[in-house]
Amino acid sequence: MNEMARVLPLTEPSRRLNVNLPASRLRELQRLAKRRGTSMTELVRWALSLIERVLEEVEKGNRIVIVNPKGKVEKELVVPL
Repeated sequence: MNEMARVLPLTEPSRRLNVNLPASRLRELQRLAKRRGTSMTELVRWALSLIERVLEEVEKGNRIVIVNPKGKVEKELVVPL
């Protein structure tokens, strides 16, 4: 697992958060959690870590790109600030 995909263990007490999602988004969250073999809570934590890392890089002026296995840039992700 690369650095961006790693979720660090909680170092502070947890707080509960209630989120209202359309049924389609809830199903998507459930599907993605199952796909990654994790809970929805861990998926949300992972997503927040990922977003934080992406924003840090974009704020430094770096680009976020998708590179195929041969090293060719396939797409650039445009992240609004």
